Amino acid sequence: MATVVEFRTGVDDKLAYAVRWLRLAAARGARARVIGPSELLQALDRALWVDDPGDFVPHAWARQAGRTPGLERTPLWLGDGALAAPEPGLLLNLGAEIPAELGPYERVIEIVATDPADAQEGRRRWKAYGERGLAPTPRTKDAAHPSGGAFQGGFALRQRTAGRHAADQRRGRDPDE
Repeated sequence: MATVVEFRTGVDDKLAYAVRWLRLAAARGARARVIGPSELLQALDRALWVDDPGDFVPHAWARQAGRTPGLERTPLWLGDGALAAPEPGLLLNLGAEIPAELGPYERVIEIVATDPADAQEGRRRWKAYGERGLAPTPRTKDAAHPSGGAFQGGFALRQRTAGRHAADQRRGRDPDE
């Protein structure tokens, strides 16, 4: 089966979008690996811990795999490195480069911010996937989530989407639909 590559474009805040998307994915039982620049992954780690203390998302660094008992059940893995558990089928790429190995992933999600430098890197990644024989699918943030442009994060977004998250969970919807 070929890997499906989806580009999420028009994102104002890459970190806030990733946090929300990962919360939804984990709430629906998805397992994912997240790769990207170290500083962005560290900020993501902090956000998943403290953004909303009542809404903690279990996650671990891939470098911890095999060293801490029970981590194989962790739904979200940050960074590169071998995992003790089978590789998740979902990869969220926050980096400027496409992953070297796509084999274990059924889906790759690319988040592209609105700033010109990130948009240019996104176009380069799109082309690189095409050169590998893959046909990426574009999805704007407005089409990807029912809350449309409300991805700035914060208390107001959590208030507006709390009921929707529960309803989405009951319906078993994909985190990005």
